[in-house]
Amino acid sequence: MYFLLQANVYLDPDHYKIFVALEELNIDYHVINIPPTAEKIDFETDRKNVFVYGSVTIARLAKQNTDWFPGSFYGGNHLYEVYSKYYGENLLNHKVSVHKISEELIWKKDEIKFIKPYNEAKIFHWKSFQRNRMGRLRF
Repeated sequence: MYFLLQANVYLDPDHYKIFVALEELNIDYHVINIPPTAEKIDFETDRKNVFVYGSVTIARLAKQNTDWFPGSFYGGNHLYEVYSKYYGENLLNHKVSVHKISEELIWKKDEIKFIKPYNEAKIFHWKSFQRNRMGRLRF
């Protein structure tokens, strides 16, 4: 397996661990930068056993290279509605509710909610939120 690693993954503090693991296992890899606006992966290889590792952007772009296998595990179906049908209560955080950003949420007193974007992964960064007495969110 040949790993194509994205270098510029800034939000994941553990991203460097993949480099340590690949070095320890003596697995071939190459590191590239993928701009958020990239329309293709600017990398050429004769190898077919390529796997990309990094952001959703590189995973999505890897699908253009149809001769790479596995390419990536990104299939576009990583949504709660898809997984919950198959895993039910075995799904981590199975008691999820999905809302439109325009919907008002119901809050219990002193409740903390973990809120993350769903369809648009980068609209804001996920966090834990709590309402204060004035009804404002604090995090």
